[in-house]
Amino acid sequence: MLASKRLQPIVKMAEQKETAAAQKMGQSQMSLRDLEAQLQSLVTMRADYMRRFQSSGSQLSAIRLQEFRRFLDKLDKGITQQHMAIQQAKHDVSMKKSSWLKEHARHSSLQKITDKRQQQEQKQADKREQQVMDEHSQQIFARRLAV
Repeated sequence: MLASKRLQPIVKMAEQKETAAAQKMGQSQMSLRDLEAQLQSLVTMRADYMRRFQSSGSQLSAIRLQEFRRFLDKLDKGITQQHMAIQQAKHDVSMKKSSWLKEHARHSSLQKITDKRQQQEQKQADKREQQVMDEHSQQIFARRLAV
């Protein structure tokens, strides 16, 4: 069996690992985008509530004002937690990208080795074919001389 043929299963496995790593990286990137969108929603919500509060001015009772401040505190905590989740998601994306790059490099290297081996094998096959044709031509020439 040719060396390039023996390498094919290894190249195929490397390709599958690269594809799986790319999918995981893509999922991490989607999660990050979702978290960023959620953060934007929280920030927008907080800004909307602040505008409402400012437009109402002194019309709020002390109890309503306390409730409003507690609500804003909860929103602020949610925003802080969302920032932390985004940082974790960015780290996850970075790790998944690193993993994908490693698998991509491995697959590319194996593919290049296989391609080079196939070229060498083709070159050897062409050389053998040329030798056979040369021998055949020499035999024909020798037969003509003998006649």
